[in-house]
Amino acid sequence: MLQLAQYVATLANEGQRIKPQLVSKITDADGKVVKEFGREVIDEVTAFDKSYWKEIQQGMRSEVSAFSDFPYDFARKTGTSQQVAKGQIRDNGVFIAYAPRNNPKLAVAVVIPEGGFGSQSAAPVARKIFDAYDWEYGLDGTPKKNIVKNMNE
Repeated sequence: MLQLAQYVATLANEGQRIKPQLVSKITDADGKVVKEFGREVIDEVTAFDKSYWKEIQQGMRSEVSAFSDFPYDFARKTGTSQQVAKGQIRDNGVFIAYAPRNNPKLAVAVVIPEGGFGSQSAAPVARKIFDAYDWEYGLDGTPKKNIVKNMNE
């Protein structure tokens, strides 16, 4: 899963492969920052002309009902991978995406084992992840929790 998320982040960053981070900082019990982690580029794909990245991004426009009212333009691809388990072919739902399309903040990869089509199983899970991030941090830079908090004051 982490490799799949890193892959979609590499697409979002037009070939820059970023080191995955689980946290942005470590604090002590008093809230003092002990260590911070910044963006680290591991390597970069340079064999593509910029126009190829735009073409890849334009191709990431699958119709997904779970995102029908999503307020951001985002890049996404649904899919189904298969595996053989106990002699039967099993379909796994796959969904990768990043948002916003032109200023990516979050890349997401979801695989639902034996979930069938990715648009039906994995995409709704991804939507919840994007909504949670938007609430807490803001895909547009403004956390939605702050907007609701200010409206209630």
